[in-house]
Amino acid sequence: MNMNSAAEAISEVHYGSSVMIGGFGGVGSLIEAYHALIDQGAKNLILANDNAGSSHVAIAAPIENKQVKKMIFSFPLAGKEVVDLILRRPATANKD
Repeated sequence: MNMNSAAEAISEVHYGSSVMIGGFGGVGSLIEAYHALIDQGAKNLILANDNAGSSHVAIAAPIENKQVKKMIFSFPLAGKEVVDLILRRPATANKD
């Protein structure tokens, strides 16, 4: 399926959706998709990504906008801004 815009790609994301967005760090990160989530406004999201992000862009932006209920990532290192955002919220850890 071809998508013509980030907004079109996330058009089926709704309250409580689980969303996986690829990319690794700043290289290949689909920043426009994360910002389209903000514009679209869905809340209570579960976001899956390879890392926890940095600064106020990409995965950090919807976290900062209070749209994220839970994060799933394989590479937990993050910039100070993201760590601060994560630490301000109650964490749920799955130790499987």
